[in-house]
This record gives sequence, structure tokens and C-alpha cells, in this order.
Amino acid sequence: MGLKLRIYWFNKKTKDFSGEEYSKDLGDDDFLIEETISPKNENIINNGEFELKKEWINTIQKHVTHKIEPDKYTYFIAFDYQ
Repeated sequence: MGLKLRIYWFNKKTKDFSGEEYSKDLGDDDFLIEETISPKNENIINNGEFELKKEWINTIQKHVTHKIEPDKYTYFIAFDYQ
């Protein structure tokens, strides 16, 4: 059990929930947090969701099978320790 990325998305036109996916288990490595959110002295694991920024898409896409389509969907990510 370890850290997982959770991504979920909403249809931009209807605002309806469209899907959710978890990454594979990343163990205790928080490299993905540092490459995206890069928090300053705060623990974000199991502590909030963040709107996916365009500059994070290439990094996040490597860890999920859903094709990220920012023109169609609004995305949020979270980091969960399970």
C-alpha cells in the first residue's frame, strides 16, 4: 500500500461527473507531487483536491490510461495514501 494519484473529470458543457481513475501504487515516492503541485511545507496527501493545470498534463498523463482532454473536461487531481 502506498501513494496513488486520483484523477477525476467533469464534462465542461453539462458540468456532469464523467469519470475517475487511480494510478498504480507509487509506493512511498512523492516525486509526482513535487513535479506538479510542489507544496511548500504542507502535507497534501489525503488532504484536498487540485484543479489540473495545463503544464501538469504531460506528467500526469504518464500515470493514467484515460486520455486527458482539457477542451472537453475539467479535471481535478488528489494524492491518496491507501
